[in-house]
Amino acid sequence: MSHPLTPHEEAVREWLIKADNDARSAKALAALTPPILDTAGYHCQQAAEKALKGLMLFHHLSLTKTHDLTLLVGNLSVVEPHIMVWLPAAQYLTPFATLFRYPAGGGHNDPTPSEFSQAFRAATDIIGFVHSALPSHVLP
Repeated sequence: MSHPLTPHEEAVREWLIKADNDARSAKALAALTPPILDTAGYHCQQAAEKALKGLMLFHHLSLTKTHDLTLLVGNLSVVEPHIMVWLPAAQYLTPFATLFRYPAGGGHNDPTPSEFSQAFRAATDIIGFVHSALPSHVLP
């Protein structure tokens, strides 16, 4: 029997669904021939950001309008101290919010396949942590 969600839990789930959709988008864009790694990398950052914001919402923390994942991890560390393990992943992903989104003014500005793989791994690791920190009935 499914557990009925409160409006607050439903709002948390909506953030997690958006995070999962960004992760799925990143994977799909990377699988194209040729891959679209600039946009895929952006979706990795967005996936982690939305998962972290879902966890912040769950804990009734203020949602900050920022793409800085290190700031979000720091804010969450007050209620989820183990999240600090993911600080290096957050630091790696943060630049993907803007670094590859705009022309560099002199050639292609795309992450390498290796950089994308590391970004995707970092994003899915953060999402996995967020999922493990939440009650299962809230997860999508």
